[in-house]
Formats: sequence, structure tokens, C-alpha cells
Amino acid sequence: MTSPREAAGRPLQYIEPLSNPVPPPVQRPAPPTVTPPAPPPVPDVVYAGRFATASGALAFVGVLRATRAAAEITPLRAGENGDWWVTVPIELELGRQLARMASATPYVLVGGALLPDLGYGPPPEPGPPSEAGADDAVELGGLVRTEVLTLLRAAGVRRVPVRPIDQLHLLLGGADTAHVIRRAIDLGLSVRHRPVRLHPLFATGNSNGNEPAEPATMIELVVAAPQDTLPPALVTALTRDPTLVACRAAGGRHELLIEHAVAAPLADHVLAGLVDAGTWVLATSPFGCRRLEPLGDFTDSAGLVRVAEDYPLAEEELAASPLETRLPAVRVVPRRTPYRVLDAVLFDDAELPTARLLLEGDPLAETAQIVRGRDRHLLIAPGGVLERVPAGLPLYAVGPGPLYLPLGYALRPDVPASARRELFGADQDRAVVLTPQGGWAFDLGAAVPVWALWVGELPEVVTQAADGDLRALLDGVRPDPVQPATLPATEPARGRSNTASWWRLRRGGSDETATPGTWHEQALKAELAGRLEEAAGLHRRNGSLLRAARLYERAALQAEGR
Repeated sequence: MTSPREAAGRPLQYIEPLSNPVPPPVQRPAPPTVTPPAPPPVPDVVYAGRFATASGALAFVGVLRATRAAAEITPLRAGENGDWWVTVPIELELGRQLARMASATPYVLVGGALLPDLGYGPPPEPGPPSEAGADDAVELGGLVRTEVLTLLRAAGVRRVPVRPIDQLHLLLGGADTAHVIRRAIDLGLSVRHRPVRLHPLFATGNSNGNEPAEPATMIELVVAAPQDTLPPALVTALTRDPTLVACRAAGGRHELLIEHAVAAPLADHVLAGLVDAGTWVLATSPFGCRRLEPLGDFTDSAGLVRVAEDYPLAEEELAASPLETRLPAVRVVPRRTPYRVLDAVLFDDAELPTARLLLEGDPLAETAQIVRGRDRHLLIAPGGVLERVPAGLPLYAVGPGPLYLPLGYALRPDVPASARRELFGADQDRAVVLTPQGGWAFDLGAAVPVWALWVGELPEVVTQAADGDLRALLDGVRPDPVQPATLPATEPARGRSNTASWWRLRRGGSDETATPGTWHEQALKAELAGRLEEAAGLHRRNGSLLRAARLYERAALQAEGR
């Protein structure tokens, strides 16, 4: 088919239109096959469990509620002080398994009587009283129907150890909320509040058998940890505070609040499934068990914080010029410097002979350089010195550039990297050392290898020239070799040998025959210029992984402005 752009360069042609064009049918993917869930077993008997205690019957109710096959669960009791019963229409084998799990005495409803179940074979059948098991039959009409709430009330709760938790619901009076909110905010926790009304959960009396308590209006606080669990000390203090009730929440919509220091015979999530409506609160005496009715929505309690009455806010007039404001001076003060390593060492004149003895024969002498000053001398190395030298003042690079501070010290106030660059001016030509006693600047152009401290004057070297014929022959087959730089004839500076002067020429002085530096020198030059990642790459490519890691770390700190 010709596109409009192709047709633009051709003469128009008549095209016979199609009569009644029919679009091709759209192929729709077949819907995925959904396998319906297997239907629950069809109830074929009414199974019953007999228990001597309410807690056992309540545990059986929880087991039945956890299966889809149990729809109508009926708690019963034989008189005021008799055994507890639970009946349920269920498939026979499933009922037997669940009754065994709850340690129930099993029965099957046959006619109007509950007959003992053997636990195997067909269900029991009615027979003459003389047959085995017929004398143990219990008439269903002799049992009194009861409620799950009655089971829960009779079973009660037990004390348990306080466990870690990420959220607590507190029920307390309005006058007692201030200290809890203040403490939670101090710990960086979130706090919400709302008013609630608490009604008696048991219409016939509270958990102690007394008359039902009157409805009470209280405040519900929710204290939550943003990420981890609540501080254990705070949880323990709240659970022991007699002015409030600290509860944990159960259920997807917090249908159940349980006092955090107690537990019921059922697991929290199973117990939450028994809540018929609203929110239940289960607690020990004297608070008891209540139904919670919210009287409003949750509100962030941080809005209750206010400025003290004796802390007024006054309007301050602007200064005539910002320069008139008295600013604090930058000082070097003691401070912990964790994870810092040795980047340089500062020696004085008295320590320099000791440094010479320590470094002679040390692997550090291969790459380290020293910058001589008037009475202070700076030892530096590509990627840092790293290992502690038992002399001099150990320094770490705070940056940017070669700006050094003693280990265990920092600047106060802490100024950012851009300000440090502006204030102290450390760069590839100037190193700066700051100490509590003062600061010193070093000219990096005067840096020499550290072995220049002990090498001294070189022995005289006599050049051996070949005879004329041999030299002419060599000149015809290869270019002239590069001659070493001529050593200066002037007297070297104090403490420097002619070897040090030759080293300065080799690093890029005015001599035309100066040779290019080694990768160590290139790495140090990049490091002093602030190109830390470039210097780290040179160390990494040449197998100096520890110094490369140190430079990458300094580059990361420099990028963060630290």
C-alpha cells in the first residue's frame, strides 16, 4: 500500500472503491480458566464437644470458626455449674478430627439425645438402655443455650509477659494524656487521639460478677513507632501505669483491643473473628470488658503542643548590614573522628631525624614525599599514608584539596566544603594544615621524595663513550638516547641534596629533558588537584586497592560537602 508521502510525487490514479468492506474479525484472547474453590464437606451429623471448663469450650469454638465447614456454632451448658457444650452441624470425620485437637469429649446428636462417639466407624445409633453407651446419653433439652460472650466472660484472661509491639492503644482520662503525649513526642513517636464512649460488654455484670458498669467517656491514644517497635522501657511503663489501660489491636480493622499484659484462651486473630459488631475491649479488673463507641475521628496529637505562656515571641529589628552581626570564629576543637585514616603526618625539626630512621627501608619510602618548611615538615603519599607512623602529628584530609586536620579534631562551627575552599585556599600547589595551636601552609612545588632525607650527595658518575667507528655505526641504526638532566651547579638549599634538585626538574621544571612522572606521581597530582576519582582509578588499575578505596571514600564525603 502506497503511503501519502510516496503518492505525493506520482500522478493521480483512479482506484475502484471496495463495495461493503467488512473488517476482519477481532481475535479476543480467551478468558483465563478460573477453578472454583472446592465446596465444603456437606454436614451429615450434628457433632458436639463436652468440656469441664469454659476455656476449653472457647478453644473449640475458635477451632470451628477457623474452618468453612462450621456455620452454626451453638454453645450450651448443663445448668448453672455444669459442663460446657458446643454443637455444630459438620461432616462426621472432620468433626472427629477437630474435637480431638481441642481435647473434647465427643458426642453425636441422634434424635433428641447426645450419644457418645467412639471416634471411628459409623455414627452411634439409638438403642436399649442396656446397650453400651446408651446410659451415657444426654438429653439435648436438658442443656441451656448460652452465648460466646458468656464463654469468654467465664474463661477470663491470664497474665503474659510484655512483648515487643509497634503500636499501642491507650484508654485514659483527658487529664492524664499530656504526659503521655509529651513523652511520646520526645521519643520521636507518632501519637493520635480521639474521644470514645465505653459500654459494658456483658449485660448481666462485669467480669467480677458485679453490676454492669455505667458507660464511661474516655480518650483513646494510639502511640506508634514510625519504623521499628516501640521502646521496650516505654511499653513496660505504660502497661504498669495504673491511670490507663494499654491495649494491643487484633483484627484487620482493629475490631478487638486486648490489654497488652494479658491473653485469652484463643489467639488474638481468632478471638477478633468472634466480635459481632463494633469494637471489643478485653481487660482485667477493675477496668473490665467493654464495647468501644468512637465519638470522633483520630487527630494528630502533635497539634496539642503549644508555646509556653512565659516564652513570648518578640519581633527583632533587622540589622543595618549583615556584616555588623558578630559571627563565631572557626576553631579546631577536639571531636571524635571515627572511620578516619591517616592521610599525612606533620613533623617538627626535632622529630625529623626520627622520621628519617623510621622511614628508611619502609615500603612507604617508595612513593611518599616530604615538603620541607621553616620549622614544620609535611609527609604525604599518593592515596594517603594509611599506616600509623610512630612519630609526628597524624593528619586526615578534610578537603577539599590538601587541607588537613589532626586525628581527633574537627572544625567548629562545621563549615561546608565550598566555604573551606574559600577560607583556606588549599589546592594542587598549596597544602594547608590546621591544628589547635595554629595553621601552616606548604608549597607543594618544593615536595621531594622522602628518601631524599637520607640519600645525601651522589657519587661521581663518569660517562664511558665508545670509540669513533663504533659510535658512528650505532648512530646509523638508532636515535640518540635521552640524556639525564644536568644537575644544577648551585649549592642546594638547607637539608636538600642535589638529588632533590634533580627530582624537581624531573617533575616538570624548566629543563627540556625532564621525563614524564610515574603513575604514583600522576595519582598524587590528581589527588592534590581535587580529582579524587581519577586518582583512585590509577591506584585501582595498578593494584593499590586499599589506597583506591580510601580515595573513593574521600570523593564520596567531598560530594556530600563533608
